[in-house]
Amino acid sequence: MSTYDHLLFSRHWNLSSKTHYELGQCDAIVQAIANAPLLPEYHRRLLLVSLTKGAQATTAIEGNTLSEEEIERVVEGKSLPPSKQYQEQEVRNILEAFNILLQEVKWCGHASVFAAGYGEKPWTYLLVPHDEITASATLQGLAARW
Repeated sequence: MSTYDHLLFSRHWNLSSKTHYELGQCDAIVQAIANAPLLPEYHRRLLLVSLTKGAQATTAIEGNTLSEEEIERVVEGKSLPPSKQYQEQEVRNILEAFNILLQEVKWCGHASVFAAGYGEKPWTYLLVPHDEITASATLQGLAARW
């Protein structure tokens, strides 16, 4: 590799104590924000933003060209012009999948609370790609990877 000395396949940096401290501060701020209660209107708006951007990014992979504003209209239950109905349906399919996942994760949360009342272990939701399920795969191995 003498001709490519700038390419190293090992760690070649050190974090100073100041950097460690600042990373700790960042983690503390993230935890504070994550645990802060949200007013219902802010929660609704953040959910709308995440659904809109998530649906746009997911469908754009397949060539969907709807704008954020158009996808936001679909999220709000409005229809698009007939020329965009195919792309609208793609977005609706993704939104349905997102909502199914959300309900399943919430269900696991409720099941965990119920189980805890009886001294049982918590429930966990694990989303694994279909091609990762093999005869030799174990639940523990899949959970560690995904």
